[in-house]
Amino acid sequence: MARQREAWNLGGNEYASPLAESRKFKGESLWHDAWRRLRSNRAAFASLLFLGLVVGTALIAPLLPLPSPMALNLQIEPQPPCGSRLGNHGWEHRITLLFSYEKAERPADVATLRESLSTLVARTSGVRPRALPAPLDAGEIVLVLPYRAKLDPRQHRTPIDVSLQNALVKSDASGQHNVRLISATPSPGYWPLNFLDEALLRLRYRVFGFWQTESYLGTDSKGRDLLSRIVWGSRISLQVALAATLCSLLVGVTYGALSGYLGGRIDNLMMRLVDVLYSIPFIFVVIFLITILKEYRKDLEAFGIEYITVFYLVIGLIYWLTMARVVRGQVLSLRHQEFIDAARVMGASTTRILFVHLVPNVLSVVIVYLTLTIPAVMLFEAFLSFLGLGVEPPRVSWGLLALDSAEAIFPIKTFWWLVVWPAAAMGSTLLALNVLGDGLRDALDPKLRGSQLRARE
Repeated sequence: MARQREAWNLGGNEYASPLAESRKFKGESLWHDAWRRLRSNRAAFASLLFLGLVVGTALIAPLLPLPSPMALNLQIEPQPPCGSRLGNHGWEHRITLLFSYEKAERPADVATLRESLSTLVARTSGVRPRALPAPLDAGEIVLVLPYRAKLDPRQHRTPIDVSLQNALVKSDASGQHNVRLISATPSPGYWPLNFLDEALLRLRYRVFGFWQTESYLGTDSKGRDLLSRIVWGSRISLQVALAATLCSLLVGVTYGALSGYLGGRIDNLMMRLVDVLYSIPFIFVVIFLITILKEYRKDLEAFGIEYITVFYLVIGLIYWLTMARVVRGQVLSLRHQEFIDAARVMGASTTRILFVHLVPNVLSVVIVYLTLTIPAVMLFEAFLSFLGLGVEPPRVSWGLLALDSAEAIFPIKTFWWLVVWPAAAMGSTLLALNVLGDGLRDALDPKLRGSQLRARE
């Protein structure tokens, strides 16, 4: 016994080295290992970087010096890439002034023109207005003034071009005619934006001023810049995809996890309901619902509900069925595991078992399926917009760009850039999503992890 005790009695120097090595050893979690394997997959990691670039560009679209996606110029046909100069004021809002040129009853009316123009000082940009040429006997004069929408006039007060104002007054100096302001109609350069986008728009003016990029990808049949419409269209398409994916995540995961955990008759009844819903042609149901929503749009707006919000929800609520089945199958294989039995013995509630123990263990499958759901939702939104049932002008989505592309194909002349660039943007995004989904499936598969570890050994 003494010899054995001496054999086990190690000196300080003898166990110091193994202890130091044990301190250096760090375990690797499954998520850390999945991230490492995803980075080693070059195609999947490149797709992730590309999608990050697309999402980032869509988020900061109001900050980019792009022309307005809805500024119309009906005087020209579609211009090829780098073939059109849109000027420096195509991105901003405009105000159209309508003057009447008429015989004067009393020369004092000229002063009202100066006063009317002075009231527009806070809304104008201070640059020379663009005047539509018209002879003096035309009866009406139309002027278009650019102005910065929703900017604080107390901080951005600039005078109207003095030479133009004096010229208008001098044309009436003889007292024979008056130039009278009839109306001032604002023409927004963007659809209604949220407060964050408005803040980015103000920051864009402070950084770039009125400078904007040229038409690098060409213009469409209405003179709108194609690059700007692709960037702004990605915002709507991604918003629809993310909203539908979120609905699928909330409804499908909860429904499938509850069905798989309860089991028995409840599980059978819940899955039969899913089978019944699967038999319904949802494309026709969605078209029917959207048609009804358009009829009652004003009633919805009276309650503060926008059409585009309901459109997101309608699309999202049809993609949870497959998610429910996938999650239910995973939960069925996990509900009899030892850690679930231990949670029951400890008195954990059903809600805690579902959302603390079961759902986190099926997240890998859920994430992979979500990356495959987003492309399907984007294609469905493009299909509805192509039929005229989705996003409506002046907003723009990739589906509306596809509709414009179809209208740009003529037997005599084809405006190829209206077809190639939107198709390339949407096709590359969908391809990246599918490649990323395959990469995530390989990275999160525990069977592949074991085979790779054995291959290393």
